[in-house]
Amino acid sequence: MLSQLTIVIPTYNRPLALERSIEYWRDTPVTVHILDGSDEAFFADGLQAGTERIFYHSFPNDNETAGENWGRRLNFGTSLMKTKFSALCCDDDVFTLNGLIKALNLIDGGIVDAVDGKTGEYLVQETRIDWTHKYSRWRDEPPRRSTEIGERLTFDRGAHAFYAIYKSEKLWSIHSISHLHNFPVPVWHSMLVQVVTRIFCRVKFIDDLFWLKFGHIFPIVSSLTNL
Repeated sequence: MLSQLTIVIPTYNRPLALERSIEYWRDTPVTVHILDGSDEAFFADGLQAGTERIFYHSFPNDNETAGENWGRRLNFGTSLMKTKFSALCCDDDVFTLNGLIKALNLIDGGIVDAVDGKTGEYLVQETRIDWTHKYSRWRDEPPRRSTEIGERLTFDRGAHAFYAIYKSEKLWSIHSISHLHNFPVPVWHSMLVQVVTRIFCRVKFIDDLFWLKFGHIFPIVSSLTNL
């Protein structure tokens, strides 16, 4: 089943996170396409040395806004979704293999069009690793997997399916439509993706550890600093 999955990873100026991601996916049968919007390429274009299914694509800014570059990369990414199933993933996040297999079996069985699940966030602090159950309120909600589009559209709670496993044709449709226009406010694009997802997909949430998210410590800067 994993050999029928393509994961597209957008990235920007994060070569160390990208190296860790490549190492995670290296020994799996998953096809991975990295879409890098950095001003300079950190890896050679094409199939990565020592791998069989990991590809790197450089998309330096071509007199574009950040949003236009992002849209160009995602539009290209949809053309690479040639396997039966596909997903988007950050460069510092990964899916668990057990979660992937369960999700793929559910989608392949025709129960739903997409699957997401529980998120574990880990934070490395010196010699200690701290774990948190991220988004603990997310759960399976029957309206999200309803066969009625109207019922799915009127239900705006539940898990965020941006990082879910999809039937490839569904994910292609979502992002092909969502990137037709560039919005002046980035969050508007995210909102559109969520609405279009509810139109095209029945989404199931599984009660399994599905997504591993790398935590970040952001420095707290006093407002007095700028006085």
